[in-house]
Amino acid sequence: MRRARKLDELLRLIQAGAGRDGIYALAAAAGRPYRRVHDQVKRLAATGLVVLATQHNGSRARVRVLPAGHSAAPALEFDRGWSRPSGGIDTDTAIALVLARPTFNDLLSCCVEHGTERVRDVFERMIAAMQLAPGAAAESGRMLTNIEVGQARASRPH
Repeated sequence: MRRARKLDELLRLIQAGAGRDGIYALAAAAGRPYRRVHDQVKRLAATGLVVLATQHNGSRARVRVLPAGHSAAPALEFDRGWSRPSGGIDTDTAIALVLARPTFNDLLSCCVEHGTERVRDVFERMIAAMQLAPGAAAESGRMLTNIEVGQARASRPH
């Protein structure tokens, strides 16, 4: 019975957003040892109640813990939405932030997570509204075209 109460508490914290900054932050918010929280998070993920999203930052990785069914932002090389740590950024805004300061890996993550068509749509709307600096527009356009070409080649039969 006690174990179920602790899991319920942990799940409530995750639904409140305490797992977005990783398992260490979740353990701190719960006031519990990291190892126990880690084991319980793994158990919750195995049952499908939470989703684990790995975010790489250089040579280090952080595992974000998100409620099941939550639209997880793709794991990016650096956090462009740092001013809204609670995740208050909608998908199109997150894509626009990547397009404004593009890196190939981040743009590819957005394409995989949200679909190349949606990323292309946001890109074209930003171009039409003149919301992208010329350098960022050129870089984003080139990278997006390369991703589309790569996806087309990968889908062809050998």
